[in-house]
Amino acid sequence: MQSLSQRFADLPGVTPAFYTVGPQLFFVGVLVLALLLVLARRLPWWSPVALLLGVLASTVTLDLLPLTGLLMLVALWPATRADPR
Repeated sequence: MQSLSQRFADLPGVTPAFYTVGPQLFFVGVLVLALLLVLARRLPWWSPVALLLGVLASTVTLDLLPLTGLLMLVALWPATRADPR
């Protein structure tokens, strides 16, 4: 498994796409999605704030990943309502 993983990591573009730039783009995309949902009145104003706090918590230390997940859950939970009003 280790040799297969090393061969995969040796492919051009894999390291930036999967290990450096890709994860940050995921968080940027989730924040943009939350902002669009606030503009569409499907999320309250505090949802992108909670998402941003969660993302910033994960950058402090990876020990805060459960907090990041919890903040993302709380921030996106209002979007599950059937009627936004």
